[in-house]
Amino acid sequence: MIGQEFLKTLFLNLLMICVVIPLLVYCTYAFMLYFSFRKSSYSDFNKRFIKVLFDKGARGEFKIFRLLEKLVDKYSKGMAFIVPNVYVQKGNSETSEVDIVLVAPSGIVVVESKNYAGSVYGKIDEKFWTQVLPGKKSRFLNPLIQNEGHVKALSEFLKLPKESFRSVVVFPDSCNLKVERPVSNKVVLVKFSELPKVVKQFLSEPKIFTLGEVFQFNKVLVERSLVDEEIKRTHIEKVKEKRASWQRSLD
Repeated sequence: MIGQEFLKTLFLNLLMICVVIPLLVYCTYAFMLYFSFRKSSYSDFNKRFIKVLFDKGARGEFKIFRLLEKLVDKYSKGMAFIVPNVYVQKGNSETSEVDIVLVAPSGIVVVESKNYAGSVYGKIDEKFWTQVLPGKKSRFLNPLIQNEGHVKALSEFLKLPKESFRSVVVFPDSCNLKVERPVSNKVVLVKFSELPKVVKQFLSEPKIFTLGEVFQFNKVLVERSLVDEEIKRTHIEKVKEKRASWQRSLD
């Protein structure tokens, strides 16, 4: 009888440790994320919380977007705007999807979010970088090159010189970055916790746009963020085709 009571108590304790406590931690995290989501303007762009919660890439983009909102509120005095997932038509009839665009009197920041875990290896001029996870290794397009394409597409779309733009690639703090970092302030690779310093510096730089121009750029970019689902589906299909082609060339 004593043995049965002991086993019952042991089982309940293990259940608490292995199931209940992790579930409470996850629910608390989900609630805090939802609270942050509701305070953000992210949902104004037809973004759904369920995707932010369960999609790692979307969650990384949202965290950067939310941080940028706070930095803009603190340092720009309402003179800067943030637009997520901007779809820009390229000359070859394809589209570029820009993760996040920050428009300010001091210029335009083009943000590429890479919510990658593990270790990442690469050099500035290499076309592909390598992500290493326990028991797994994969190659992906150099995000500096990828975002350079986004800058080019936006430059042509907005009819602005490339000097008006700054390319910023962001990895999470947990990622072990073993890559060369650019030395130019026009092309920046940072971890999440390093982003505030970069943005604060950018917002304090001399103005190259009037407030009227900033409003106009924001209006146009918002329109390109709120595109119909067919454009988004076509873009995703094209991206999958390109990735499959890259993978075949690497095999």
